[in-house]
Amino acid sequence: MESKDMQNSEIQHVCESQADTKHLNEEHKTDESSKLSRDAGRIKDDQESLKLEQVSSTQHQRECALLNLKTWHYANKAFLSHLNLYGSSSYINLNLLKHTHFGFVKKMKSLTLPSLDRVDLFNIKFDRKNKDAFFKKCFPIKILNFRISLYCLTDASKLLLRLSRVSYKVIQQIGLATLIIDESQMRKLFMLVKHILRVNLSFCKLNFTKVIDLDTCLKGTAIEDLHIFSCGGKMFSDWVNKPDNCSKFIESLSKSDLKNSLKKVFVHEAQVERDFARQAILKSELKHVTFIIN
Repeated sequence: MESKDMQNSEIQHVCESQADTKHLNEEHKTDESSKLSRDAGRIKDDQESLKLEQVSSTQHQRECALLNLKTWHYANKAFLSHLNLYGSSSYINLNLLKHTHFGFVKKMKSLTLPSLDRVDLFNIKFDRKNKDAFFKKCFPIKILNFRISLYCLTDASKLLLRLSRVSYKVIQQIGLATLIIDESQMRKLFMLVKHILRVNLSFCKLNFTKVIDLDTCLKGTAIEDLHIFSCGGKMFSDWVNKPDNCSKFIESLSKSDLKNSLKKVFVHEAQVERDFARQAILKSELKHVTFIIN
């Protein structure tokens, strides 16, 4: 009898141990689940904090840029107010035929220009040394939109030489007007602007006698929009009497990485020149690109 009682006692002890183990396992699972929930909560909080930090950082950068802009403007307030060239939109318009604007450029070597949204530089001549001051001495830290126009239809070589020093500072858009551009100059031009999203050519004479190999100079280009404005007229590329100029230009573009990056091509010409452009486009590898011809 005593042996049987001992056996029952051992069985009861084993059962109790198993129950305790099960209870401990359940508690451990509950703890693990709670820990996972807490960890997930912390990760979510960290992610939200990171987002807030990123937003705060962006706002801080904008505030710093604005502060730098205001500080720069205040430091040069008397001079700039006299010329009325600089405003709250971080925009400078320089017409070098105007005496006051020309004087501004001459004195620019003493100024350090901040980043600007837009710079328009019109009627450039390269026959006087001090007119290089803008490119050599005080080109802004960064320009979103840069437009350049020469005084008259001029060979592109001198402008390209100056752009080679500063084109990397232009980010979103560049516009070039009144240039005579041959095959080798077109290669150099595209090499200098291939990182810019939008490229405008206005009132330019495109002198092409053959299809240009632009593959190397446009490797990995970021250009999405290309604007051709009044380049096909009689005074410029004369597409009516020299239709091959247009065809060779379009074909040159289509045989480069532009066929992958380009989204839109705008051709603003007279009716006859538009017809030549349309025919050249249809024969090229750019047929998938959106062409706006008007």
